[in-house]
Amino acid sequence: MKRKISPNRKTDLLDFFKDKSPRVFRFETSRTPLPDDNYPVLVRRETYQPDTWKHEHVYHEIVLVESGTADHLTAAGIQKLHPGDIVVIKQRVWHAYQNTQNLQIINCLYDRKILQDHSKFISMVDGAFELFVRPPEKSIATPPAIFHAQPSQRTQMIENLEAIMAEMDQKKKDWKAMVAVRLLDFLVAISRLSRGESQEGSVRLSNHALEAVDQAVEFLESHYTEDVSLAPLAARLHICPSYLSRMFSRRMGMGIVQYLHHLRIDEACRQLRNAETAIGQIAGNVGYNEIAYFSRRFRRETGLSALEYRKKYRGQ
Repeated sequence: MKRKISPNRKTDLLDFFKDKSPRVFRFETSRTPLPDDNYPVLVRRETYQPDTWKHEHVYHEIVLVESGTADHLTAAGIQKLHPGDIVVIKQRVWHAYQNTQNLQIINCLYDRKILQDHSKFISMVDGAFELFVRPPEKSIATPPAIFHAQPSQRTQMIENLEAIMAEMDQKKKDWKAMVAVRLLDFLVAISRLSRGESQEGSVRLSNHALEAVDQAVEFLESHYTEDVSLAPLAARLHICPSYLSRMFSRRMGMGIVQYLHHLRIDEACRQLRNAETAIGQIAGNVGYNEIAYFSRRFRRETGLSALEYRKKYRGQ
């Protein structure tokens, strides 16, 4: 069952939304390190989760509330979290915990690219692609999705998450395969909670269309710094340009050009956080020839100028 957001309370928490920008959390800064080979999945139990300021992630996060309560602050307002709540937080979507009371949670962190490796499986599950893979059109204004699991459903989910933690700790033969199986099982369970209630309906495409869009996404993620346009991309995939454009928009929730900008700005954010490179050079590094155009696109995506972003998030 999807939980509804109550109206904002007129308290000092409102200042939270006005004055502070979210921090950026990365796998590298998580309290639990990744495996030695940087396998892009991490599950950890937080006992007890403290209050946090606004933060966003460069990965996707799913939170399962085991016990306790908290005020959960998002772009949609303030909502009380209770045991059994499931919070699905996409990349660069901000949230925070305030007024935590004995809050114990299990965090499941993953890079969405691992799900692209299982795209055919994800496409078999109604709503899963939209819920777990598709990037938000405007991250800064997008709230997480919140659902509620009954005790029996919660038990199954916790078993999957604990199994992932055990596999990643013991690293027995074929542990990565077992982690993938358990993760997919966990995501299917959440999809069943959301089915029929998610604001984003599942997009059904033919196998041919799914394969074409997945290939287009893979190409764009490897060539986003280049001058990519629809016709050459469609020709590369041996598909009609108008058909590719329609199917891409249906699958990804945005057009090819917008997705290209999304990838470029993501990489620009990474470089602004991690390098002293001049902003003009970063613009060129990610595929923008004009600094003014880069600046407009960056502000549109993040709500900040590149310089403001660097000052706030340097080293995060």
